[in-house]
Order: sequence, then C-alpha cells, then structure tokens
Amino acid sequence: MQLQHISFSRIRDLVDFPGPQELNEITYVASATNFRRRLMNQHGDDSIDIEERINAGKDTMMTYLGYRRFLVSDLKYVFPLSETRSKNAYKKNVKFLAQEMLRRGYAFAGAVKAAFPNHLRLSIHHSTGEHKVSISLLNTNTGFTTPWHCSVALMANGEWLSAPKGDF
Repeated sequence: MQLQHISFSRIRDLVDFPGPQELNEITYVASATNFRRRLMNQHGDDSIDIEERINAGKDTMMTYLGYRRFLVSDLKYVFPLSETRSKNAYKKNVKFLAQEMLRRGYAFAGAVKAAFPNHLRLSIHHSTGEHKVSISLLNTNTGFTTPWHCSVALMANGEWLSAPKGDF
C-alpha cells in the first residue's frame, strides 16, 4: 500500500530557527532545547489558564489524564518516593509536569495550524476528533499505546497485545 498523501514534519518545520540543515541524532539533541524555546516564544501563550482549559475542554481533559497516567508510571523509578518526596508531593509534581506538557502542546498545535492550515492533523493521543484525528500506531485492542512507551507481544492466536512493561 502506498500512502502518497501522508507526510511527516519535524519541529524544525514549525519554527523559524536557523539551526543545522542536517538533523541527525547528535544535531537534533544539541538543538532540541532551542527548538522548544523558539516554539514557545513563537506560539506559546503565557496567559492560558491550564486548569480552566482542563475543566472546560474534553480534548484537553483526555490529553491531561493521559499525560498524568504516563508520568505516574514512567517517573516512579526516576523520582521514587522517599523521606523527602511524599506520595502527595509526587502527585503534585506529576500534575505540574502534565500541565506544562499541555502548555507545550497548545504551542505545538498552534504551530502546526500556522504551518499547515489546510491539513488534517493525526495524533497518537485520544481526542474527540474536533481538532485532530486519533490513530493507533499498533494494531491492538489495548488502546492508543505507542511502541516507545510499552512492550508489544504477538500472541499465539495472531493478536497483538501492548501494555506498559510492568503489566506483563
């Protein structure tokens, strides 16, 4: 099957930044902070009330809950509970990180819309379909999991199963 009408873009296609012309792993890592800073400067909005957006918008709520779920499982080994980090403090930190991810997400969505005004946006995150179309990268019935955030198993009956590695 040839998909002639699907193309991929990188963050460098969305921001005005005179970075290196060739992006390989090293030049991308070296430039990533500058790309993100430029993204926020060009398309971010410091006046956004993230908590209000979460409570008012189903798409934002779905994305926020997905971020929190991912962060809780992903960071528990990086920032384990300890004498100086209580369960309550951990939850508060996860909430803060998820909200900051939403801020960048709003900037990213604005950059995509500005760069590609007449295009359909595909997303790996659950959504209502109002602003983007959700797709799964894996042919599973276990939700919109991504290969880089989970383990993937091919069952004896030919069914694909994906879940966080701790679930297997």
